[in-house]
Amino acid sequence: MFERFTKRVKLILDIARREAIKFGHNKIETEHLLLAIIEEGQGMAVAMLHYMGVDPEKIKLEIEKSIRMGIPLIMAGDIPLSQSSKRVLEYAVKEAQLFGHNI
Repeated sequence: MFERFTKRVKLILDIARREAIKFGHNKIETEHLLLAIIEEGQGMAVAMLHYMGVDPEKIKLEIEKSIRMGIPLIMAGDIPLSQSSKRVLEYAVKEAQLFGHNI
């Protein structure tokens, strides 16, 4: 499913997968995606947070505090995206296409 994405997007999805496992979740939720974007630290989203005077690390801590822990998982392989995460990626693809960017 992720073959068409850039290395950077694949990295973010891999970080999001690790975040889901860390919290004992069996799906990659939107909060895992946001944590991964902040962890990766290179994109427009992080740049915009800095521009607005928002510390990404504070956002990360608040997200982590709000996530409920699931049952610890030992997972090999893929963890599916939640429906909301799929929608976020679909929107991201559409936005990238509008601006002529690769995703």
